[in-house]
Amino acid sequence: MKTHSQYSISDLERSIKSTVLQHQNYNSHTWMEVNHLLQSEETVSVYCDCSVINEGFHLGVCIVGVGTCRLYGASIITQFPQYTVLGEIHALRFAIGCVRDFLAAGGADKEIQSICVFSDVDHIEHLLRVNSKRAHESIRKSIRRLRRTVKHFNKQFTQYTLSVHYVGNPNKRNLYYRSAHRTARRIAGIRK
Repeated sequence: MKTHSQYSISDLERSIKSTVLQHQNYNSHTWMEVNHLLQSEETVSVYCDCSVINEGFHLGVCIVGVGTCRLYGASIITQFPQYTVLGEIHALRFAIGCVRDFLAAGGADKEIQSICVFSDVDHIEHLLRVNSKRAHESIRKSIRRLRRTVKHFNKQFTQYTLSVHYVGNPNKRNLYYRSAHRTARRIAGIRK
């Protein structure tokens, strides 16, 4: 596995604006929820997604809270593009690394109490709790690395509570999740 490219994507923050334009029919309740996530001083929400295209995992991350929203993206060349859950696990590890960068860039000055990382793998919480003997070795290895990453983060940043959750179907319509998804696709070179 080789990291092909990794960069903070300020120019792709337009992806949020284009997502907003596509969803002008959001009702006022949805806009209140979106704004609440953005303005939250206690919780930082992190949405991550992986688009599998050709031989690569293309990762998108959207970090939102404390009045700011940041997008990050990366591409990873893989031997196992058929294992999409592997790409999602890579997206989670990448997201936690992006949170570290976010905190180092001034996010730590805020009164954040918790960091919630959301994945669209419906059994992610189960994967993190249970050792599965049936999964492909590359997936088991990546899950172990993800567990170590979460554990290391929690040791390094004891003032925060980091948790990983399934984004759930209703939240897939969330503006920030869609921005992470669009970022992953843009990293892959797909405009829509």
